[in-house]
Amino acid sequence: MEVEEALICLKPYGLFQMIVFLQVSLTQMISAWHTMGICFIGATPRHHCYVAPSNAAVPLEETIPRDSDGMLESCKAYVNGTNATAPCADGWWFSDEYGKTITTEWELVCDRKALVQTVASMYFVGRIVGSLIAPTISDLFGRRKVIIFCYWLWTTLGIVSAFVNHYVLYVILRACIAALDGGGSLATYCLLCEYFPVRQRAFAGNAQYLFWSLGYMTLPAIGYLVDDWRYQQLFISVPMLVTLAFYWTIPESLHFLVANDRHQEAQAILEKAERWNRVKLPTLTLVRNKASQKCCVNNTASEKRKILFDLCKNPTLRLHAIFCSCLWLINGMVYYGISLSTTVLAGNMYLNFFWSGLVEVPAYVTCVLVLKWCGRRKPTCAFHIIAGLPLLVIAFIPAMTASGTDLSALITTLTMIGKFGITASFSAIYLIASELYPTVIRNTGLGVSCFSARIGAMLAPYTIYLRGVHPAMQLLLFSVLAGVAAVLVMLLPETADRPLPETLDDCNRETVVVVDGNGEDNRDDCKENGLIIAERHYRGGPDYCNEKVLIMEMNGKEALDNCSKKRKLIAERDEEGEPLSPESCHSL
Repeated sequence: MEVEEALICLKPYGLFQMIVFLQVSLTQMISAWHTMGICFIGATPRHHCYVAPSNAAVPLEETIPRDSDGMLESCKAYVNGTNATAPCADGWWFSDEYGKTITTEWELVCDRKALVQTVASMYFVGRIVGSLIAPTISDLFGRRKVIIFCYWLWTTLGIVSAFVNHYVLYVILRACIAALDGGGSLATYCLLCEYFPVRQRAFAGNAQYLFWSLGYMTLPAIGYLVDDWRYQQLFISVPMLVTLAFYWTIPESLHFLVANDRHQEAQAILEKAERWNRVKLPTLTLVRNKASQKCCVNNTASEKRKILFDLCKNPTLRLHAIFCSCLWLINGMVYYGISLSTTVLAGNMYLNFFWSGLVEVPAYVTCVLVLKWCGRRKPTCAFHIIAGLPLLVIAFIPAMTASGTDLSALITTLTMIGKFGITASFSAIYLIASELYPTVIRNTGLGVSCFSARIGAMLAPYTIYLRGVHPAMQLLLFSVLAGVAAVLVMLLPETADRPLPETLDDCNRETVVVVDGNGEDNRDDCKENGLIIAERHYRGGPDYCNEKVLIMEMNGKEALDNCSKKRKLIAERDEEGEPLSPESCHSL
Protein backbone atom coordinates (compact mmCIF):
# COMPACT_ATOMS: atom_id res chain seq x y z
CA MET A 1 0.00 0.00 0.00
CA GLU A 2 1.29 3.45 -0.90
CA VAL A 3 1.66 6.26 1.64
CA GLU A 4 -1.09 8.42 0.08
CA GLU A 5 -3.45 5.46 0.13
CA ALA A 6 -2.61 4.75 3.77
CA LEU A 7 -3.23 8.36 4.77
CA ILE A 8 -6.68 8.21 3.17
CA CYS A 9 -7.53 4.99 4.99
CA LEU A 10 -6.38 6.47 8.31
CA LYS A 11 -9.07 9.17 8.04
CA PRO A 12 -7.79 12.56 6.83
CA TYR A 13 -8.70 14.33 10.09
CA GLY A 14 -8.04 11.44 12.44
CA LEU A 15 -6.98 11.92 16.05
CA PHE A 16 -3.38 10.96 15.29
CA GLN A 17 -2.92 13.56 12.54
CA MET A 18 -4.78 16.29 14.43
CA ILE A 19 -2.61 15.87 17.54
CA VAL A 20 0.48 16.25 15.37
CA PHE A 21 -1.13 19.29 13.75
CA LEU A 22 -1.97 21.00 17.04
CA GLN A 23 1.49 20.42 18.55
CA VAL A 24 3.47 21.96 15.73
CA SER A 25 0.88 24.69 15.15
CA LEU A 26 1.31 25.98 18.70
CA THR A 27 4.92 26.78 17.86
CA GLN A 28 3.65 29.12 15.15
CA MET A 29 2.05 31.30 17.82
CA ILE A 30 5.38 31.58 19.66
CA SER A 31 7.17 32.20 16.35
CA ALA A 32 4.90 35.20 15.74
CA TRP A 33 5.80 36.57 19.17
CA HIS A 34 9.53 36.36 18.47
CA THR A 35 9.35 37.59 14.88
CA MET A 36 7.11 40.59 15.48
CA GLY A 37 8.09 41.24 19.10
CA ILE A 38 10.67 43.82 18.09
CA CYS A 39 7.79 46.24 17.45
CA PHE A 40 7.29 46.45 21.24
CA ILE A 41 10.66 45.32 22.59
CA GLY A 42 12.27 47.98 20.40
CA ALA A 43 9.49 50.60 20.51
CA THR A 44 10.74 54.19 20.42
CA PRO A 45 8.92 56.53 22.84
CA ARG A 46 8.88 60.33 22.78
CA HIS A 47 12.28 61.67 23.75
CA HIS A 48 14.49 64.73 23.80
CA CYS A 49 17.91 65.69 25.06
CA TYR A 50 18.49 65.14 28.76
CA VAL A 51 18.33 68.32 30.84
CA ALA A 52 20.64 68.39 33.85
CA PRO A 53 19.00 68.99 37.26
CA SER A 54 20.94 72.25 37.55
CA ASN A 55 18.90 73.58 34.61
CA ALA A 56 15.58 72.26 35.86
CA ALA A 57 14.36 75.75 36.71
CA VAL A 58 14.93 76.90 33.13
CA PRO A 59 11.84 76.53 30.90
CA LEU A 60 12.23 73.54 28.60
CA GLU A 61 11.59 75.68 25.52
CA GLU A 62 14.75 77.64 26.32
CA THR A 63 16.80 74.45 26.41
CA ILE A 64 15.25 72.31 23.67
CA PRO A 65 14.31 73.79 20.26
CA ARG A 66 11.07 72.93 18.49
CA ASP A 67 10.74 71.36 15.04
CA SER A 68 8.54 72.52 12.14
CA ASP A 69 5.52 70.76 13.67
CA GLY A 70 5.91 72.56 16.96
CA MET A 71 7.19 69.48 18.79
CA LEU A 72 10.34 69.41 20.92
CA GLU A 73 13.37 68.36 18.91
CA SER A 74 14.40 64.77 19.64
CA CYS A 75 18.08 65.05 18.87
CA LYS A 76 19.17 68.67 19.40
CA ALA A 77 19.58 71.15 22.24
CA TYR A 78 20.54 74.80 22.52
CA VAL A 79 24.19 75.50 23.31
CA ASN A 80 24.80 77.61 26.43
CA GLY A 81 21.57 79.59 26.12
CA THR A 82 22.27 80.71 22.55
CA ASN A 83 20.24 79.98 19.42
CA ALA A 84 22.94 77.61 18.20
CA THR A 85 22.05 73.94 18.45
CA ALA A 86 24.10 70.77 18.84
CA PRO A 87 23.45 67.03 19.18
CA CYS A 88 22.53 65.75 22.62
CA ALA A 89 25.68 65.53 24.72
CA ASP A 90 24.29 64.12 28.00
CA GLY A 91 21.95 61.44 26.70
CA TRP A 92 18.17 61.53 26.39
CA TRP A 93 15.01 61.77 28.40
CA PHE A 94 12.39 59.15 27.43
CA SER A 95 8.68 59.10 28.14
CA ASP A 96 7.30 55.98 29.83
CA GLU A 97 4.55 55.36 27.24
CA TYR A 98 6.11 52.01 26.19
CA GLY A 99 7.90 51.19 29.42
CA LYS A 100 11.49 50.00 29.33
CA THR A 101 12.60 48.93 25.83
CA ILE A 102 15.96 48.16 24.24
CA THR A 103 15.68 51.61 22.65
CA THR A 104 15.59 53.34 26.03
CA GLU A 105 18.14 51.04 27.69
CA TRP A 106 20.77 51.31 24.94
CA GLU A 107 19.70 54.76 23.66
CA LEU A 108 19.02 53.63 20.10
CA VAL A 109 17.77 56.99 18.85
CA CYS A 110 18.90 59.83 16.57
CA ASP A 111 22.06 58.77 14.76
CA ARG A 112 21.68 55.28 16.33
CA LYS A 113 18.02 54.75 15.45
CA ALA A 114 18.86 52.45 12.51
CA LEU A 115 20.16 49.95 15.07
CA VAL A 116 16.57 49.13 16.02
CA GLN A 117 15.81 48.23 12.40
CA THR A 118 19.04 46.24 12.39
CA VAL A 119 17.68 44.05 15.20
CA ALA A 120 14.69 43.23 13.01
CA SER A 121 16.82 42.71 9.90
CA MET A 122 19.32 40.46 11.65
CA TYR A 123 16.44 38.28 12.77
CA PHE A 124 15.65 37.62 9.12
CA VAL A 125 19.35 37.10 8.37
CA GLY A 126 19.18 34.32 10.96
CA ARG A 127 16.17 32.84 9.24
CA ILE A 128 18.09 32.90 5.96
CA VAL A 129 20.84 30.82 7.55
CA GLY A 130 18.28 28.45 9.04
CA SER A 131 16.43 28.06 5.75
CA LEU A 132 19.68 27.09 3.99
CA ILE A 133 21.13 24.65 6.52
CA ALA A 134 18.21 22.97 8.28
CA PRO A 135 16.23 21.81 5.19
CA THR A 136 19.16 19.85 3.74
CA ILE A 137 19.72 18.19 7.12
CA SER A 138 15.99 17.46 7.27
CA ASP A 139 16.01 15.79 3.85
CA LEU A 140 19.06 13.72 4.83
CA PHE A 141 18.22 12.70 8.40
CA GLY A 142 14.49 13.30 8.81
CA ARG A 143 12.02 15.99 9.82
CA ARG A 144 11.68 14.89 13.44
CA LYS A 145 15.35 15.25 14.42
CA VAL A 146 15.54 18.76 12.99
CA ILE A 147 12.31 19.82 14.73
CA ILE A 148 13.46 18.58 18.14
CA PHE A 149 16.97 20.05 17.88
CA CYS A 150 15.81 23.45 16.62
CA TYR A 151 13.02 23.93 19.14
CA TRP A 152 15.00 22.75 22.17
CA LEU A 153 17.93 25.05 21.41
CA TRP A 154 15.52 27.90 20.55
CA THR A 155 13.95 27.53 24.01
CA THR A 156 17.34 27.81 25.70
CA LEU A 157 18.59 30.82 23.73
CA GLY A 158 15.25 32.62 24.05
CA ILE A 159 15.44 32.52 27.83
CA VAL A 160 19.14 33.45 27.90
CA SER A 161 18.56 36.50 25.68
CA ALA A 162 16.38 38.09 28.38
CA PHE A 163 19.45 38.51 30.60
CA VAL A 164 22.05 39.95 28.21
CA ASN A 165 23.39 43.45 28.86
CA HIS A 166 25.01 44.23 25.53
CA TYR A 167 23.37 45.24 22.27
CA VAL A 168 25.64 43.19 19.97
CA LEU A 169 25.21 40.02 22.04
CA TYR A 170 21.44 40.47 22.00
CA VAL A 171 21.45 40.84 18.21
CA ILE A 172 23.56 37.68 17.84
CA LEU A 173 21.23 35.68 20.08
CA ARG A 174 18.20 36.97 18.16
CA ALA A 175 19.79 35.87 14.88
CA CYS A 176 20.50 32.39 16.31
CA ILE A 177 16.91 32.10 17.56
CA ALA A 178 15.69 33.10 14.12
CA ALA A 179 17.84 30.45 12.42
CA LEU A 180 16.36 27.80 14.69
CA ASP A 181 12.85 29.19 14.22
CA GLY A 182 13.22 29.17 10.44
CA GLY A 183 14.73 25.69 10.26
CA GLY A 184 12.19 24.18 12.63
CA SER A 185 9.24 25.88 10.93
CA LEU A 186 10.16 24.53 7.50
CA ALA A 187 10.57 21.02 8.88
CA THR A 188 7.18 21.15 10.64
CA TYR A 189 5.51 22.48 7.48
CA CYS A 190 6.86 19.57 5.46
CA LEU A 191 5.84 17.14 8.19
CA LEU A 192 2.25 18.40 8.19
CA CYS A 193 1.92 18.33 4.39
CA GLU A 194 3.28 14.77 4.37
CA TYR A 195 0.80 13.56 7.01
CA PHE A 196 -2.32 14.65 5.13
CA PRO A 197 -3.60 13.28 1.78
CA VAL A 198 -4.01 15.35 -1.36
CA ARG A 199 -7.48 16.71 -0.61
CA GLN A 200 -6.60 17.86 2.90
CA ARG A 201 -3.18 19.29 2.10
CA ALA A 202 -4.51 22.85 1.76
CA PHE A 203 -5.88 22.58 5.30
CA ALA A 204 -2.66 21.15 6.72
CA GLY A 205 -0.44 23.68 5.01
CA ASN A 206 -2.47 26.80 5.80
CA ALA A 207 -4.61 26.25 8.90
CA GLN A 208 -1.51 26.12 11.13
CA TYR A 209 -0.97 29.81 10.39
CA LEU A 210 -4.18 30.62 12.25
CA PHE A 211 -1.99 30.07 15.31
CA TRP A 212 0.49 32.59 13.89
CA SER A 213 -2.40 35.06 13.71
CA LEU A 214 -3.34 34.22 17.29
CA GLY A 215 0.21 35.04 18.36
CA TYR A 216 0.11 38.21 16.27
CA MET A 217 -3.14 39.37 17.92
CA THR A 218 -2.05 38.57 21.49
CA LEU A 219 1.36 40.26 21.14
CA PRO A 220 -0.05 43.82 21.61
CA ALA A 221 -1.59 42.71 24.91
CA ILE A 222 1.80 41.36 26.04
CA GLY A 223 3.49 44.59 24.99
CA TYR A 224 0.88 46.69 26.78
CA LEU A 225 0.72 44.71 30.03
CA VAL A 226 4.42 43.84 30.38
CA ASP A 227 6.32 47.13 30.36
CA ASP A 228 9.88 45.80 30.60
CA TRP A 229 11.49 44.28 27.50
CA ARG A 230 13.34 41.64 29.56
CA TYR A 231 10.12 40.30 31.04
CA GLN A 232 8.54 40.41 27.59
CA GLN A 233 11.41 38.29 26.25
CA LEU A 234 10.89 35.79 29.04
CA PHE A 235 7.13 35.73 28.50
CA ILE A 236 7.48 34.83 24.81
CA SER A 237 10.27 32.27 25.38
CA VAL A 238 9.20 30.19 28.39
CA PRO A 239 6.16 28.64 26.59
CA MET A 240 8.63 26.93 24.22
CA LEU A 241 9.38 24.53 27.08
CA VAL A 242 6.36 22.52 25.89
CA THR A 243 8.49 21.36 22.95
CA LEU A 244 10.48 19.18 25.35
CA ALA A 245 7.63 16.69 24.95
CA PHE A 246 8.20 16.48 21.18
CA TYR A 247 10.79 13.76 21.71
CA TRP A 248 7.97 11.42 22.66
CA THR A 249 5.03 12.87 20.75
CA ILE A 250 6.24 13.92 17.26
CA PRO A 251 6.49 11.06 14.70
CA GLU A 252 8.76 10.95 11.67
CA SER A 253 7.27 11.59 8.22
CA LEU A 254 5.90 8.44 6.57
CA HIS A 255 6.87 9.79 3.15
CA PHE A 256 10.46 10.30 4.35
CA LEU A 257 10.68 6.83 5.92
CA VAL A 258 9.37 5.06 2.81
CA ALA A 259 11.52 7.12 0.46
CA ASN A 260 14.54 6.04 2.52
CA ASP A 261 13.47 2.38 2.84
CA ARG A 262 12.93 2.56 6.61
CA HIS A 263 9.84 0.39 6.45
CA GLN A 264 9.89 -1.01 9.99
CA GLU A 265 9.73 2.47 11.50
CA ALA A 266 6.91 3.40 9.13
CA GLN A 267 5.01 0.28 10.12
CA ALA A 268 5.35 1.13 13.83
CA ILE A 269 3.91 4.61 13.22
CA LEU A 270 1.02 3.13 11.21
CA GLU A 271 0.21 0.72 14.05
CA LYS A 272 0.06 3.64 16.48
CA ALA A 273 -2.08 5.70 14.08
CA GLU A 274 -4.44 2.74 13.66
CA ARG A 275 -5.02 2.56 17.41
CA TRP A 276 -5.51 6.30 17.86
CA ASN A 277 -7.82 6.70 14.87
CA ARG A 278 -9.66 3.43 15.55
CA VAL A 279 -9.38 2.17 12.00
CA LYS A 280 -8.03 -1.01 10.43
CA LEU A 281 -5.74 -0.77 7.43
CA PRO A 282 -5.74 -3.52 4.74
CA THR A 283 -1.97 -3.84 5.27
CA LEU A 284 0.77 -2.12 7.26
CA THR A 285 3.37 -2.58 4.51
CA LEU A 286 4.09 0.69 2.73
CA VAL A 287 5.69 0.95 -0.72
CA ARG A 288 6.66 3.74 -3.07
CA ASN A 289 4.13 4.68 -5.71
CA LYS A 290 4.45 2.48 -8.79
CA ALA A 291 5.95 5.19 -10.93
CA SER A 292 8.67 5.82 -8.37
CA GLN A 293 9.34 2.10 -8.00
CA LYS A 294 9.82 1.78 -11.74
CA CYS A 295 12.28 4.68 -11.80
CA CYS A 296 14.16 3.51 -8.73
CA VAL A 297 14.67 -0.24 -9.27
CA ASN A 298 18.43 0.25 -9.41
CA ASN A 299 18.49 3.08 -6.92
CA THR A 300 21.62 3.37 -4.83
CA ALA A 301 22.22 4.93 -1.45
CA SER A 302 23.67 8.03 -3.08
CA GLU A 303 20.51 8.42 -5.15
CA LYS A 304 18.50 8.74 -1.94
CA ARG A 305 20.64 11.54 -0.55
CA LYS A 306 19.55 14.52 -2.61
CA ILE A 307 21.03 17.90 -1.81
CA LEU A 308 20.87 21.45 -3.11
CA PHE A 309 23.10 20.58 -6.09
CA ASP A 310 20.48 18.11 -7.36
CA LEU A 311 17.86 20.85 -7.24
CA CYS A 312 20.01 23.08 -9.44
CA LYS A 313 20.95 20.24 -11.79
CA ASN A 314 17.36 19.21 -12.60
CA PRO A 315 16.05 21.59 -15.33
CA THR A 316 12.40 21.32 -14.29
CA LEU A 317 13.09 21.92 -10.61
CA ARG A 318 15.61 24.65 -11.41
CA LEU A 319 12.95 26.63 -13.29
CA HIS A 320 10.44 26.08 -10.51
CA ALA A 321 13.01 27.21 -7.95
CA ILE A 322 13.69 30.45 -9.83
CA PHE A 323 9.99 31.37 -10.07
CA CYS A 324 9.31 30.35 -6.46
CA SER A 325 12.30 32.32 -5.19
CA CYS A 326 11.07 35.49 -6.90
CA LEU A 327 7.57 34.97 -5.51
CA TRP A 328 8.83 34.38 -1.99
CA LEU A 329 11.16 37.39 -2.06
CA ILE A 330 8.27 39.65 -3.05
CA ASN A 331 5.87 38.17 -0.52
CA GLY A 332 8.45 38.36 2.26
CA MET A 333 9.18 42.03 1.60
CA VAL A 334 5.54 43.10 1.20
CA TYR A 335 4.18 41.06 4.13
CA TYR A 336 6.79 42.11 6.67
CA GLY A 337 6.99 45.61 5.24
CA ILE A 338 3.29 46.16 5.92
CA SER A 339 3.41 44.36 9.28
CA LEU A 340 6.39 46.25 10.68
CA SER A 341 4.98 49.57 9.43
CA THR A 342 1.70 49.09 11.29
CA THR A 343 3.07 51.06 14.24
CA VAL A 344 3.45 54.23 12.11
CA LEU A 345 -0.20 54.27 11.02
CA ALA A 346 -2.44 56.91 12.55
CA GLY A 347 -4.23 55.89 15.73
CA ASN A 348 -3.37 53.67 18.67
CA MET A 349 -0.31 51.50 17.98
CA TYR A 350 -1.60 48.54 20.00
CA LEU A 351 -5.01 48.53 18.31
CA ASN A 352 -3.53 48.90 14.83
CA PHE A 353 -1.25 45.96 15.53
CA PHE A 354 -4.22 43.91 16.75
CA TRP A 355 -6.25 44.69 13.62
CA SER A 356 -3.28 43.77 11.47
CA GLY A 357 -3.21 40.35 13.13
CA LEU A 358 -6.98 39.91 13.10
CA VAL A 359 -7.22 40.46 9.34
CA GLU A 360 -4.97 37.43 8.87
CA VAL A 361 -7.62 35.07 10.26
CA PRO A 362 -10.10 35.48 7.37
CA ALA A 363 -7.12 35.50 5.01
CA TYR A 364 -5.99 32.04 6.12
CA VAL A 365 -9.55 30.66 6.21
CA THR A 366 -10.25 32.02 2.73
CA CYS A 367 -6.97 30.59 1.49
CA VAL A 368 -7.79 27.09 2.81
CA LEU A 369 -11.26 27.05 1.23
CA VAL A 370 -10.34 28.62 -2.10
CA LEU A 371 -7.22 26.52 -2.65
CA LYS A 372 -9.17 23.36 -1.92
CA TRP A 373 -11.87 24.00 -4.52
CA CYS A 374 -10.32 26.34 -7.09
CA GLY A 375 -6.79 25.05 -7.56
CA ARG A 376 -3.59 26.88 -6.69
CA ARG A 377 -2.47 29.28 -9.43
CA LYS A 378 -5.53 31.42 -10.16
CA PRO A 379 -6.48 32.04 -6.50
CA THR A 380 -2.87 32.93 -5.66
CA CYS A 381 -2.79 35.35 -8.59
CA ALA A 382 -6.04 36.91 -7.33
CA PHE A 383 -4.63 37.24 -3.79
CA HIS A 384 -1.65 39.22 -5.12
CA ILE A 385 -3.99 41.54 -7.02
CA ILE A 386 -6.06 42.06 -3.85
CA ALA A 387 -2.82 42.93 -2.05
CA GLY A 388 -1.56 45.37 -4.68
CA LEU A 389 -4.62 47.37 -5.69
CA PRO A 390 -5.46 48.94 -2.28
CA LEU A 391 -1.81 49.91 -1.76
CA LEU A 392 -1.81 51.57 -5.19
CA VAL A 393 -4.94 53.54 -4.30
CA ILE A 394 -3.33 54.75 -1.06
CA ALA A 395 -0.58 56.41 -3.08
CA PHE A 396 -3.14 58.89 -4.41
CA ILE A 397 -5.03 59.56 -1.16
CA PRO A 398 -3.90 62.54 0.97
CA ALA A 399 -3.79 62.21 4.74
CA MET A 400 -6.27 65.10 4.94
CA THR A 401 -8.55 66.74 2.38
CA ALA A 402 -8.52 70.43 1.56
CA SER A 403 -11.62 70.87 3.71
CA GLY A 404 -9.86 69.35 6.70
CA THR A 405 -11.40 65.85 6.63
CA ASP A 406 -9.04 63.30 8.16
CA LEU A 407 -8.62 60.29 5.81
CA SER A 408 -6.32 58.29 8.08
CA ALA A 409 -9.10 55.76 8.82
CA LEU A 410 -9.54 55.11 5.08
CA ILE A 411 -5.79 54.68 4.63
CA THR A 412 -5.65 52.23 7.53
CA THR A 413 -8.60 50.26 6.11
CA LEU A 414 -7.01 49.99 2.66
CA THR A 415 -3.73 48.94 4.24
CA MET A 416 -5.54 46.15 6.09
CA ILE A 417 -7.14 44.96 2.82
CA GLY A 418 -3.68 44.83 1.30
CA LYS A 419 -2.48 42.91 4.36
CA PHE A 420 -5.35 40.43 3.83
CA GLY A 421 -4.26 39.80 0.25
CA ILE A 422 -0.54 39.38 0.93
CA THR A 423 -1.23 37.12 3.92
CA ALA A 424 -3.37 34.81 1.79
CA SER A 425 -0.85 34.80 -1.07
CA PHE A 426 2.08 34.10 1.27
CA SER A 427 0.20 31.15 2.73
CA ALA A 428 -0.68 29.86 -0.74
CA ILE A 429 2.86 29.92 -2.12
CA TYR A 430 4.01 27.84 0.84
CA LEU A 431 1.65 25.10 -0.30
CA ILE A 432 2.55 25.47 -3.98
CA ALA A 433 6.27 25.13 -3.25
CA SER A 434 5.75 22.07 -1.04
CA GLU A 435 3.78 20.38 -3.84
CA LEU A 436 6.30 21.19 -6.58
CA TYR A 437 9.32 19.55 -4.93
CA PRO A 438 9.70 15.75 -4.47
CA THR A 439 10.01 14.14 -1.04
CA VAL A 440 13.77 13.51 -1.33
CA ILE A 441 14.45 17.22 -1.75
CA ARG A 442 11.23 18.91 -0.61
CA ASN A 443 12.64 20.54 2.51
CA THR A 444 15.69 21.72 0.57
CA GLY A 445 13.43 23.24 -2.10
CA LEU A 446 11.38 24.99 0.55
CA GLY A 447 14.62 26.19 2.10
CA VAL A 448 15.73 27.82 -1.15
CA SER A 449 12.36 29.59 -1.43
CA CYS A 450 12.45 30.59 2.22
CA PHE A 451 15.97 31.97 1.72
CA SER A 452 14.54 34.40 -0.84
CA ALA A 453 11.63 35.32 1.43
CA ARG A 454 14.02 36.17 4.24
CA ILE A 455 16.06 38.43 1.96
CA GLY A 456 12.85 40.32 1.24
CA ALA A 457 11.98 40.33 4.94
CA MET A 458 15.49 41.52 5.82
CA LEU A 459 15.08 44.51 3.51
CA ALA A 460 11.51 45.22 4.66
CA PRO A 461 12.36 47.17 7.88
CA TYR A 462 14.42 49.66 5.88
CA THR A 463 11.64 50.34 3.35
CA ILE A 464 9.97 52.48 6.02
CA TYR A 465 12.57 55.16 5.26
CA LEU A 466 10.97 55.51 1.80
CA ARG A 467 8.18 57.36 3.60
CA GLY A 468 10.71 60.14 4.15
CA VAL A 469 11.00 60.54 0.37
CA HIS A 470 7.22 60.50 -0.06
CA PRO A 471 4.56 59.20 2.36
CA ALA A 472 3.19 56.82 -0.29
CA MET A 473 6.53 55.63 -1.73
CA GLN A 474 6.77 52.51 0.42
CA LEU A 475 3.25 51.28 -0.36
CA LEU A 476 3.64 52.14 -4.05
CA LEU A 477 6.70 49.88 -4.18
CA PHE A 478 4.74 47.08 -2.51
CA SER A 479 1.89 47.53 -5.00
CA VAL A 480 4.17 47.16 -8.03
CA LEU A 481 5.87 44.10 -6.53
CA ALA A 482 2.50 42.44 -5.84
CA GLY A 483 1.54 42.96 -9.48
CA VAL A 484 4.77 41.30 -10.65
CA ALA A 485 4.08 38.34 -8.35
CA ALA A 486 0.56 37.95 -9.79
CA VAL A 487 2.13 37.41 -13.22
CA LEU A 488 4.89 35.10 -11.98
CA VAL A 489 2.57 32.68 -10.22
CA MET A 490 0.76 31.97 -13.49
CA LEU A 491 4.04 30.68 -14.95
CA LEU A 492 4.11 27.79 -12.48
CA PRO A 493 2.29 24.49 -13.15
CA GLU A 494 -0.98 23.72 -11.38
CA THR A 495 -0.36 21.36 -8.45
CA ALA A 496 -3.88 20.82 -7.12
CA ASP A 497 -5.20 17.25 -6.80
CA ARG A 498 -1.83 15.69 -7.53
CA PRO A 499 -0.02 13.17 -5.30
CA LEU A 500 3.19 14.48 -3.81
CA PRO A 501 6.17 13.55 -6.03
CA GLU A 502 8.65 11.30 -4.24
CA THR A 503 11.71 11.26 -6.53
CA LEU A 504 13.39 13.66 -8.94
CA ASP A 505 12.20 11.46 -11.81
CA ASP A 506 8.58 12.04 -10.74
CA CYS A 507 9.03 15.74 -11.53
CA ASN A 508 10.09 14.97 -15.10
CA ARG A 509 7.11 12.77 -15.97
CA GLU A 510 4.65 14.23 -18.45
CA THR A 511 1.69 14.52 -16.13
CA VAL A 512 -1.20 16.96 -16.42
CA VAL A 513 -4.04 17.28 -13.93
CA VAL A 514 -7.24 18.56 -15.51
CA VAL A 515 -9.52 20.05 -12.89
CA ASP A 516 -11.78 22.27 -14.95
CA GLY A 517 -15.40 21.19 -14.63
CA ASN A 518 -16.38 21.50 -18.29
CA GLY A 519 -12.90 20.90 -19.72
CA GLU A 520 -13.08 23.88 -22.09
CA ASP A 521 -9.81 25.36 -20.89
CA ASN A 522 -8.01 22.03 -20.79
CA ARG A 523 -8.70 20.39 -24.15
CA ASP A 524 -5.18 21.11 -25.34
CA ASP A 525 -3.91 19.04 -22.46
CA CYS A 526 -6.15 16.19 -23.55
CA LYS A 527 -4.98 16.42 -27.14
CA GLU A 528 -1.31 16.39 -26.16
CA ASN A 529 -1.65 13.40 -23.84
CA GLY A 530 -3.24 10.52 -25.71
CA LEU A 531 -3.17 8.20 -22.75
CA ILE A 532 -5.75 9.47 -20.29
CA ILE A 533 -6.99 8.11 -17.01
CA ALA A 534 -10.43 9.55 -16.28
CA GLU A 535 -11.29 9.66 -12.60
CA ARG A 536 -14.85 10.20 -11.48
CA HIS A 537 -15.58 12.42 -8.50
CA TYR A 538 -13.24 11.27 -5.76
CA ARG A 539 -14.88 9.30 -2.97
CA GLY A 540 -11.83 8.27 -1.00
CA GLY A 541 -11.31 4.99 0.78
CA PRO A 542 -9.37 1.86 -0.27
CA ASP A 543 -11.67 1.11 -3.21
CA TYR A 544 -11.14 4.41 -5.00
CA CYS A 545 -9.24 2.65 -7.83
CA ASN A 546 -12.50 1.09 -8.92
CA GLU A 547 -13.74 4.56 -9.86
CA LYS A 548 -11.04 5.01 -12.51
CA VAL A 549 -11.55 4.26 -16.20
CA LEU A 550 -8.63 3.60 -18.55
CA ILE A 551 -8.86 5.24 -21.99
CA MET A 552 -6.67 3.76 -24.73
CA GLU A 553 -7.50 6.20 -27.55
CA MET A 554 -4.11 7.49 -28.70
CA ASN A 555 -5.36 10.36 -30.85
CA GLY A 556 -7.08 12.00 -27.93
CA LYS A 557 -10.58 11.91 -29.46
CA GLU A 558 -12.10 9.75 -26.76
CA ALA A 559 -10.18 11.71 -24.13
CA LEU A 560 -11.58 14.94 -25.54
CA ASP A 561 -15.10 13.61 -25.16
CA ASN A 562 -14.41 12.81 -21.52
CA CYS A 563 -12.99 16.28 -21.02
CA SER A 564 -16.35 17.74 -21.84
CA LYS A 565 -17.93 15.87 -18.96
CA LYS A 566 -17.79 17.04 -15.38
CA ARG A 567 -14.89 14.83 -14.31
CA LYS A 568 -11.41 15.32 -12.97
CA LEU A 569 -8.78 13.89 -15.30
CA ILE A 570 -5.27 12.74 -14.68
CA ALA A 571 -3.25 12.49 -17.90
CA GLU A 572 0.02 10.59 -17.77
CA ARG A 573 2.31 9.31 -20.51
CA ASP A 574 3.91 5.93 -19.86
CA GLU A 575 7.72 6.00 -20.05
CA GLU A 576 7.86 3.40 -22.84
CA GLY A 577 4.84 4.83 -24.60
CA GLU A 578 2.81 1.72 -23.71
CA PRO A 579 -0.78 1.88 -22.46
CA LEU A 580 -1.13 1.89 -18.70
CA SER A 581 -2.89 -1.17 -17.31
CA PRO A 582 -6.01 -0.91 -15.14
CA GLU A 583 -4.07 -2.57 -12.29
CA SER A 584 -1.66 0.37 -12.18
CA CYS A 585 -4.30 3.01 -11.59
CA HIS A 586 -3.64 3.07 -7.86
CA SER A 587 -0.11 4.32 -8.48
CA LEU A 588 -1.28 7.65 -9.86
